[in-house]
Amino acid sequence: HTYGIGMKGLNAGDEFRSDSTLNATLEYHEKAKRYGLGEKEIIVDEWGLCSTGFKDMTACPKFEFRNSEFYSAHFAKLICDYVKADAPVEKMLMCVCGQYNLKKDFMGYRSLFTLNMFPKPIYNAYVLAAKLGNTLVNCTPAPENTGVFPTIDSEGKITIMAYHTDDDMENTSEDVSLTLCLKDLSGVYKMTKYCIDKTHCNSYTKYKELGSPYNPDQWEREIIGQAGKIRPMENPKGISINGDYDIPLTLTNDSMYIIELEPVK
Repeated sequence: HTYGIGMKGLNAGDEFRSDSTLNATLEYHEKAKRYGLGEKEIIVDEWGLCSTGFKDMTACPKFEFRNSEFYSAHFAKLICDYVKADAPVEKMLMCVCGQYNLKKDFMGYRSLFTLNMFPKPIYNAYVLAAKLGNTLVNCTPAPENTGVFPTIDSEGKITIMAYHTDDDMENTSEDVSLTLCLKDLSGVYKMTKYCIDKTHCNSYTKYKELGSPYNPDQWEREIIGQAGKIRPMENPKGISINGDYDIPLTLTNDSMYIIELEPVK
């Protein structure tokens, strides 16, 4: 188990630290190395920003983060942190022990879906992260509280993940502008951009905008469900590259981005 903090700590006002999950994994890795298993890949069978997945927001109001874009952004951050620390993590699994006890939508349990099967941002983060390629591409460090994770696959498709977040669950950080500078490319690509933040691929934001209905009607269910679907930020576009190519991005607070450049044959 590699949880960032416990429920009692959150309720007591203890500081949340996203590196707690990373450090717990690294401790297990050190133990494995002492027994000659240091080269084995690690399956993190339970990770999360906080333990006690079977408790909801009535037990800990700060469990609201389990509904929101804060969770998905930190998922992206943790992937980047594992790579920076050279931790041989193969898979990150979640224990969704709150999924069975749902009385209404967005109760704050550690789950991927709500009672009415609205996908949470953390579920969408898993889906988008699955688009990453199997080979990591070198890149320069990103600004503070941001990260960039460029990959490529055997077909030449480039997939870049980026994030912007910090450890303050209640903080609203300013947007961060950065430019992804791709070097020495040649060809025609289809570029597609995805984002999970407060306004993109986020059913919880729409649920709150509708007044957090206890028993949403058919129209409300349709609206909330559509808001949680994964769709590109804008229509994919074809680009021709001969050399270097810049992709400007504005990273919103608590956001995760996926940019795909798929070769056009």
